[in-house]
Amino acid sequence: MDGTIGALLRNATAAVLFATCCTLGTAPAVAATTPATATAVLVDPSNHNYVGTVVEDCRRGQNLVTVFLNPTRKISGTEELGIEPANTPTFVIGVSAQGGVLRLHSFGGISALGCLPSGTTVMLVFSPGGDLQTLLTVVGKGTIALTK
Repeated sequence: MDGTIGALLRNATAAVLFATCCTLGTAPAVAATTPATATAVLVDPSNHNYVGTVVEDCRRGQNLVTVFLNPTRKISGTEELGIEPANTPTFVIGVSAQGGVLRLHSFGGISALGCLPSGTTVMLVFSPGGDLQTLLTVVGKGTIALTK
């Protein structure tokens, strides 16, 4: 197999989405009426630069979440990138390099918490993974809002 294609396949295999739930804290209440779609614009809390957009698609009970990153982010080794609601130590969705090197334009999957209600603050968090997996750095923050 060509080296480039082999590397792409290895990286694609490493880009396994994970949705983890922990038993600490309480998940936010799901809205009584679930919106069709909602978004959150993510900005870096330290410099207020745009870092991405979270799109929630709750049509047909799918609870799909996609994160579009700008600029592209690189993770490698045991590093992880994920979305979690503020005040809730639970990833909604995330991606792990799992030993490889990934350049991410976007990532997504099925939300571990269902659809988050409008007004929920969400954070894009980075973790070095491994023994330091609980060391989270907030790289973006935004608020879920209904889209028309």
